[in-house]
Amino acid sequence: MSFNQKALVGAITLIISCSIITAAAVAGGNRTALLKQPIGSLIAIQYLGELVGDDRTSMERPMAVAVDKNNEYIFVTDTGRNRILVFNLDGDYLREFGTTLDYPNALAVDKQGRVYIGEFRTGRIHVFSSDGSLLGLWNSGDVGTPLSPLALDIENNTLLVANRTGEILLLSLEGRLIRKFGSAGNLPGNLAYPNGIAATDNQIIVSDSGNGRLQVFDYQGNLVKVIPRQQLGISAPRGISMDERGRIYVADTLGHRVVQMNGAFEPINEIGKYGLNGDKLSFPNGVAVSGSRLYITDRENGRVLVYALPETE
Repeated sequence: MSFNQKALVGAITLIISCSIITAAAVAGGNRTALLKQPIGSLIAIQYLGELVGDDRTSMERPMAVAVDKNNEYIFVTDTGRNRILVFNLDGDYLREFGTTLDYPNALAVDKQGRVYIGEFRTGRIHVFSSDGSLLGLWNSGDVGTPLSPLALDIENNTLLVANRTGEILLLSLEGRLIRKFGSAGNLPGNLAYPNGIAATDNQIIVSDSGNGRLQVFDYQGNLVKVIPRQQLGISAPRGISMDERGRIYVADTLGHRVVQMNGAFEPINEIGKYGLNGDKLSFPNGVAVSGSRLYITDRENGRVLVYALPETE
C-alpha cells in the first residue's frame, strides 16, 4: 500500500472513530472518553480520544508526555500550570504533583517508576517517585556541567539530556555526568535547539530542531547519520519516540502533525492536521509510544491525544 493510500485509509478510520467518541462527565468536569479498544479491525492508526486534565482546570501548554515501564501510568507536563498530571491507561485523571516546579518542559520515567522532570529555564532536573514525592533536585553544579534540558530520555540505566546549549549529556540515574558531546552550530554533529531525544541500546536519535534535521549518534558521541530536512519533510522536528517495531515518530510542530517513519527514516504515514478539536492538532510538541498506544501533546489545544497503533502495517 502506498503512503497516500495509507493516509486515505487512516483519514477514513479517524473520521469514523471521531463520530463515535462523545463527551463524558468525570468528577464534575468534562473530558472526552477514551475508547478502550479500537473500532473494528485495526488496519491504520486510529484516534481513541484525549486527556485534558482534572475537574478544576484544563492543561495549559503541555510539552512532554511519558508512560512508565510497567505501562500503568501516563505522566504529562502541564507546563503552563507548573505541575505534572497523572492518568491511568483508560484516560482517567488520577492526581497531580510538583509544587516546586517552574515551567517543566521535559519528562522521562525509569524502570523503578522514578519520574525525571527537566526545566530549561531554570537549568534543573527534579526527580520524583511515581506518587509525587520529591526524591532529588539537580542543577548545573550538582551534575558538573551547564544544565538546560530541552528533552529527556532513559535507556541503558542512563538519563539522556538534550541541552539547550547544543550538547547531549549522559547522566547516571543519580545525577553524575558520564559523558557529554555535541556543540552549537549547523555543521554535521552540531546541534541547534535539540528539542527531542530517543535512544535504543546502541544509538541516540536527536531532533536537531534549529537545523531542521535528525542526527544519530552512538553512546560515545560519534556521529552515525544525518537525516536532512529534504528527507524528513519537516522544517523543525521536536518530540521523538520509537515503537517496538522500530518505527520512529517525530512531532512536526509547525506542520501540526506527527510523522511516522520506518527504520530507514523514510516517512510512511502522518497523524493529524491543524485544528482545534477532535483528532486535530495545534503545535504538537511531545511524543511517546508505549505498547500499542501513541500519545501526542497537543500544546496549544491544551490536551494529549491518544491513538491506537496497528501491530502490523
